[in-house]
Amino acid sequence: MTDAAEYLGTVVRVFPDYAETVLWFAPGPVSYEESHLTDTLVAEMIEWEAAYYASLTELFEWRTGVDIFDFDKKGLRLFGVSTHAPSHAP
Repeated sequence: MTDAAEYLGTVVRVFPDYAETVLWFAPGPVSYEESHLTDTLVAEMIEWEAAYYASLTELFEWRTGVDIFDFDKKGLRLFGVSTHAPSHAP
């Protein structure tokens, strides 16, 4: 991707907190309604974000016993990103 306009129009960031959605384009959050995603995927995104809040203490620190890497892996799988390192076998 070499063009800033292309970047702004094609890159979607996904992270919990800060808005009523986990979807973000460069200008800001995108509502689930605007996303035109399936109801099932939207429900999974909402559940993933709820798990984030449930994993935090009142001081916004990870609770003891929470595997933050597992949380990240679940989010990556939810959005179709492989969580396995590429094989370097010959």
